[in-house]
Amino acid sequence: MGIVTSSLATGGRGQESSGLFGFDQIKNTAAIVRAVYDCLSLALERLGRGEALEAAVWFERALELSPDCADGHVGLGIAYAVDSQIYPALDHLQKATELEPRNFYAHLKLGQLYFKLRIPQKGYEVKLVT
Repeated sequence: MGIVTSSLATGGRGQESSGLFGFDQIKNTAAIVRAVYDCLSLALERLGRGEALEAAVWFERALELSPDCADGHVGLGIAYAVDSQIYPALDHLQKATELEPRNFYAHLKLGQLYFKLRIPQKGYEVKLVT
């Protein structure tokens, strides 16, 4: 859950706190983190069973709650790739690498997709920021 929480530090919205010492925001952020985590868990479960479209629905729900969740973009990219929706897959994997330039898995999956598409030069160009 560490990766999810890092991209949810502001609840995905950058809201100002309305409560004393920001407790309301902390409470709301915790609820959002939990909901995103649950959506990602359900999506991964569906993806593991080969239900790519159902997994995509859950990844999309996670991204509705936290648009900057790199893990959600990676998962959605994989689900789209499994369902042969190549352009959306590329878009989401690229977005994940932009959100978290050091996310090895996002770079790996993006590079693998380029190689599968027989665009090896693009695959070689995918670089992890150090």
